[in-house]
Amino acid sequence: MRTSRLALVLASAALAVGAGCAGPDDPSADEVKEELTEAFVDRGFEQDEAECLAEAVVVEIGVDDINDIDFNDEEPDAELQEHIGAAVAAAVDECGLG
Repeated sequence: MRTSRLALVLASAALAVGAGCAGPDDPSADEVKEELTEAFVDRGFEQDEAECLAEAVVVEIGVDDINDIDFNDEEPDAELQEHIGAAVAAAVDECGLG
Protein backbone atom coordinates (compact mmCIF):
# COMPACT_ATOMS: atom_id res chain seq x y z
CA MET A 1 0.00 0.00 0.00
CA ARG A 2 1.40 3.37 -1.00
CA THR A 3 0.40 5.16 2.22
CA SER A 4 2.28 2.65 4.37
CA ARG A 5 5.42 3.09 2.27
CA LEU A 6 5.07 6.87 2.45
CA ALA A 7 4.58 6.72 6.19
CA LEU A 8 7.79 4.75 6.64
CA VAL A 9 9.75 7.07 4.36
CA LEU A 10 8.41 10.17 6.07
CA ALA A 11 9.03 8.86 9.56
CA SER A 12 12.58 7.81 8.72
CA ALA A 13 13.28 11.16 7.09
CA ALA A 14 11.86 13.08 10.04
CA LEU A 15 13.94 11.09 12.49
CA ALA A 16 17.07 11.38 10.36
CA VAL A 17 16.66 15.14 10.14
CA GLY A 18 16.09 15.42 13.86
CA ALA A 19 19.25 13.47 14.53
CA GLY A 20 21.16 15.76 12.22
CA CYS A 21 19.78 18.85 13.92
CA ALA A 22 20.69 17.86 17.44
CA GLY A 23 23.06 20.26 19.07
CA PRO A 24 23.39 23.08 21.56
CA ASP A 25 21.31 25.52 19.48
CA ASP A 26 17.88 24.27 18.50
CA PRO A 27 17.12 24.83 14.82
CA SER A 28 14.29 27.15 13.86
CA ALA A 29 11.12 25.93 12.15
CA ASP A 30 12.48 27.15 8.81
CA GLU A 31 15.73 25.25 9.34
CA VAL A 32 13.86 22.07 10.24
CA LYS A 33 11.59 22.45 7.18
CA GLU A 34 14.63 22.97 4.96
CA GLU A 35 16.34 19.86 6.35
CA LEU A 36 13.16 17.80 6.02
CA THR A 37 12.61 18.99 2.46
CA GLU A 38 16.15 17.94 1.54
CA ALA A 39 15.67 14.55 3.22
CA PHE A 40 12.40 13.95 1.37
CA VAL A 41 13.96 14.92 -1.99
CA ASP A 42 16.84 12.54 -1.23
CA ARG A 43 14.22 9.82 -0.72
CA GLY A 44 12.68 10.36 -4.15
CA PHE A 45 10.00 13.00 -3.66
CA GLU A 46 9.62 15.90 -6.08
CA GLN A 47 10.61 19.32 -4.68
CA ASP A 48 7.00 20.55 -4.35
CA GLU A 49 5.93 17.31 -2.65
CA ALA A 50 8.90 17.49 -0.30
CA GLU A 51 8.15 21.10 0.64
CA CYS A 52 4.50 20.27 1.34
CA LEU A 53 5.42 17.25 3.45
CA ALA A 54 8.04 19.16 5.42
CA GLU A 55 5.62 21.99 6.18
CA ALA A 56 2.88 19.58 7.23
CA VAL A 57 5.18 17.51 9.47
CA VAL A 58 6.52 20.61 11.24
CA VAL A 59 3.00 21.96 11.73
CA GLU A 60 1.67 18.62 12.98
CA ILE A 61 4.56 17.71 15.31
CA GLY A 62 5.78 21.20 16.13
CA VAL A 63 9.36 22.38 15.98
CA ASP A 64 9.66 22.39 19.79
CA ASP A 65 8.63 18.73 19.98
CA ILE A 66 11.00 17.85 17.13
CA ASN A 67 13.82 19.64 18.95
CA ASP A 68 12.95 17.80 22.19
CA ILE A 69 13.29 14.31 20.67
CA ASP A 70 16.18 12.37 22.17
CA PHE A 71 17.80 10.77 19.14
CA ASN A 72 20.15 8.76 21.34
CA ASP A 73 17.24 6.51 22.32
CA GLU A 74 17.14 3.19 20.45
CA GLU A 75 13.43 3.64 19.84
CA PRO A 76 11.12 6.56 20.57
CA ASP A 77 8.59 5.97 23.36
CA ALA A 78 5.09 4.81 22.40
CA GLU A 79 3.55 8.27 22.78
CA LEU A 80 6.14 9.84 20.49
CA GLN A 81 5.74 7.06 17.93
CA GLU A 82 1.99 7.66 17.92
CA HIS A 83 2.52 11.43 17.55
CA ILE A 84 4.93 10.93 14.61
CA GLY A 85 2.57 8.42 12.99
CA ALA A 86 -0.36 10.82 13.23
CA ALA A 87 1.75 13.66 11.84
CA VAL A 88 2.89 11.53 8.91
CA ALA A 89 -0.67 10.44 8.13
CA ALA A 90 -1.87 14.05 8.24
CA ALA A 91 1.02 15.20 6.04
CA VAL A 92 0.36 12.49 3.45
CA ASP A 93 -3.34 13.39 3.39
CA GLU A 94 -2.74 17.15 3.31
CA CYS A 95 -0.29 16.85 0.42
CA GLY A 96 -2.52 14.47 -1.55
CA LEU A 97 0.04 11.69 -1.65
CA GLY A 98 -2.06 8.88 -0.16
